[in-house]
Amino acid sequence: MDLVFLDADKEGYADYLKQLLLLLRCGGTVIGHSIEPGRADPACLQAISTNRELDAVFANFGSGGLSVTLKKR
Repeated sequence: MDLVFLDADKEGYADYLKQLLLLLRCGGTVIGHSIEPGRADPACLQAISTNRELDAVFANFGSGGLSVTLKKR
């Protein structure tokens, strides 16, 4: 896979991310919906921000936020 848009139950995001990374090619991107403090699962935020195989950018908007995560290797 090259691109995934993740918009599901927020408590499952960390597990979904783990499973998706197995299918995502190097250079692929995961866009996570509703990723902002107070709504996002802290385990997911930690998984994205501590994995050396990933580069992530977080963008917050008035009613929600997104994460854009690139799989480097």
